[in-house]
Amino acid sequence: VTDGVYTSSSVTALSDVSSVGSGAIITAAERTRLSGIEAGADVTDATNVSAAGAVMTTGNETIAGIKTFSSTIVGSINGNAATVNNGVYTTSSVTALSDVTSVGSGAIITSVERTKLNNIETSADVTDYYNVLAAGAIMNSGTQTVDGVKTFSSTIVGSVSGNAGTVTNGIYTTSSVTALSDVTSVGSGDIISDAERTKLSGIETSADVTDATNVSAAGAVMKTGNETIAGTKTFSSPIVGTISGGANTSVTAGTVTTAAQPTITSVGTLTSLTVGGDATIDQNLTVTGNLTINGSTTTIDSTVVTINDPTFEIGQYAVDDNLDRGIKFKYKNNIPKVGFFGMDDTDQKFTYIPDAT
Repeated sequence: VTDGVYTSSSVTALSDVSSVGSGAIITAAERTRLSGIEAGADVTDATNVSAAGAVMTTGNETIAGIKTFSSTIVGSINGNAATVNNGVYTTSSVTALSDVTSVGSGAIITSVERTKLNNIETSADVTDYYNVLAAGAIMNSGTQTVDGVKTFSSTIVGSVSGNAGTVTNGIYTTSSVTALSDVTSVGSGDIISDAERTKLSGIETSADVTDATNVSAAGAVMKTGNETIAGTKTFSSPIVGTISGGANTSVTAGTVTTAAQPTITSVGTLTSLTVGGDATIDQNLTVTGNLTINGSTTTIDSTVVTINDPTFEIGQYAVDDNLDRGIKFKYKNNIPKVGFFGMDDTDQKFTYIPDAT
């Protein structure tokens, strides 16, 4: 039989139908669909996979759109991506990391660094009360207990309340405010005025004014060393010790050791006076005691000589000197002459010689 069945069994088994062809068994549409299916219904080749909008597990392909991997990528990914959220996409990025905004995975920083970062508050805020307190600092508001000595380099603005144990420059109890009854000038608030503080600054440590510079500035003299003293100085007590050098004038001196002295106007009462050299007295000399003159020549240039003693004693008798005794006088009678009257030693007689030689 050509194109048909010829046994009863053939109707069911169709074992002997090699080609239906006529379309009597399946419809034309079904046959078209069957024609479009590859042999063995194989849809895993690159063409089918690409047509389905998928990618092969091997080979190079261009992938469009955003792909999210639900599992960890095993293996290496090479090539460059346009942008990468958590990673690098160019060779230079490995070093520069200029486009890495968030790493998160811990691959960029060490575990120790990540632990340190985790302990830092958001925005690295260390200004809250607990952080400031842990750092050993104090807040600028609120009540806190401050330990140790604190030095303020600037002026404290505002009021300080409460009592301190001790205060160096200030008051530390409420009663001290009224107890400062002896403060007459507070000036700028430092208890003393600016003028007083300037004065204090000019005073040496321990108020030492005993050095030569301060003594000289005060117009005084040191008790040791050489200095020039101007003006008149009056000593209310006797000077103990020796004064050397020459004085212009001296009212009263205990002991004068320098031979050459300037004009002495008054020497007061002297118990004794010895002049080793010549002495010139420009004014009157009054001797209340006896006057003894030793020397070979005594010259008195006086116009008037008054002697109360009625007996005038001249000469000496210890040895025979063969000299006359009398008065030698000078006068002028046209020419200068020398006269004598007295005892002539040759005959012990009184003689008068108007023109003696």
